[in-house]
Amino acid sequence: SWLFDASLRVEHIDLQQQTTNLSPKQMGSVFDLWDNAVNLPNGTYSYAREHNTMPTFSVGANYEFTDNMSAYVRVNDGVFFDKFDDVRCNVNNGSNGCPANPPLNTVRNYEAGFKIQNRYTYIDARIYDKEFKGIPYQPVNSEKISIGPSGTYGSTARGGQIVGSVNPFADFDLQPVRDFKITVNAEYDRAHYKGFAGCYLYQNINGATICGSINGQPLARLPDFQIRVTPSDTQTFPWGTVTEYVTYEHVGQHYQDNTGLNPLGSYYDLAAGIVTQLGDSWEIRVAGTNLTNQIGLTEGNARFGGNTAQNGINFGRSILGREGSIEVKYKF
Repeated sequence: SWLFDASLRVEHIDLQQQTTNLSPKQMGSVFDLWDNAVNLPNGTYSYAREHNTMPTFSVGANYEFTDNMSAYVRVNDGVFFDKFDDVRCNVNNGSNGCPANPPLNTVRNYEAGFKIQNRYTYIDARIYDKEFKGIPYQPVNSEKISIGPSGTYGSTARGGQIVGSVNPFADFDLQPVRDFKITVNAEYDRAHYKGFAGCYLYQNINGATICGSINGQPLARLPDFQIRVTPSDTQTFPWGTVTEYVTYEHVGQHYQDNTGLNPLGSYYDLAAGIVTQLGDSWEIRVAGTNLTNQIGLTEGNARFGGNTAQNGINFGRSILGREGSIEVKYKF
């Protein structure tokens, strides 16, 4: 049998702003380092307004082969209106004035998937194609000279995701064996920038300014592959239940910035825990994360493009180290 659904939403924004422009001022003597270039209001103002109305939609279809098996397709889009900080001049354009019509960030998503559920397994597998556009920029050459009017670029992401679980011993009479389950959440993603003209300027490892392009480069800080696998088991007693679990997580190669020249590497971590239910009200949870104390970088120095090493030092933000916790919960 078929099931069709559709929805439409209209979003509207009307934002006006007046922001004082800033200029560096000498507050102390020339020998002071802390107050010789303080940004202070200079008596001039910038004005800007964003006035937009944008419809978004979602259309989907689901075909049910049997009571526990179906396939689906969906198309939906979305819009991200500029925030106040995106519109006001002191963030984007200094004292040069704000853009009359800030571009909209839009995304279009296409996906298709398959679902099945029975006593042995649950699987939700899908493939997708996400098209994003509307990031504003000014095309320049290697001398930082504008080579055309301002434009926008975007990205594309194609991949697949599978979420599911397996109960391999569902037919066993022994309850602890019957309730053993393995849960999986995995995603493979090929995402890259596109539509960028001119030079993307960055500093290489020798400090030289390079005119590069980000077209075809992987999206910053987005892993190409990640997976989480959680075996768990539950034992039932007259007074309640005890559930043990272990989670293995692997995060694949990802890069710090738009150029794809600063790899952050891949990493794994292990978590484990025991959850005890005492009657209907009490729960005791003992858990540990990153049990092997791995170092895994999620991003580098987000304030610099290209090579993020500054003065011979490269910063990175790591996952948390080994950690344990005990929680006691009472449910009313």
